[in-house]
Amino acid sequence: MPGDTGGRHTAGAPTTHKNQEDCILMKKMMKVEGMHCAGCSGRLKRLLEALPAVESAAADHAAGTAEVTLRGDLPDDTLKTTVEKAGFTLVRVESVE
Repeated sequence: MPGDTGGRHTAGAPTTHKNQEDCILMKKMMKVEGMHCAGCSGRLKRLLEALPAVESAAADHAAGTAEVTLRGDLPDDTLKTTVEKAGFTLVRVESVE
């Protein structure tokens, strides 16, 4: 009997996760110049995650890249403004499938 209760509880979790994934439209990868340390990439990550359409963000100072996972439309100009607000230069933006 305890297995039945666990099964019903577990069955509900993937549905919620799937619904969240259905909202994600795309990922965008950016080439960013000017990040020199983990503090730089952390600052950019926080600013990107504060944008309303961003589900999650990552920045890598060593690679000079940042990536956002979007749950809605976000113009490249908004990404550029955010990168510049953090003190860096946006070189290019590419949609990732």
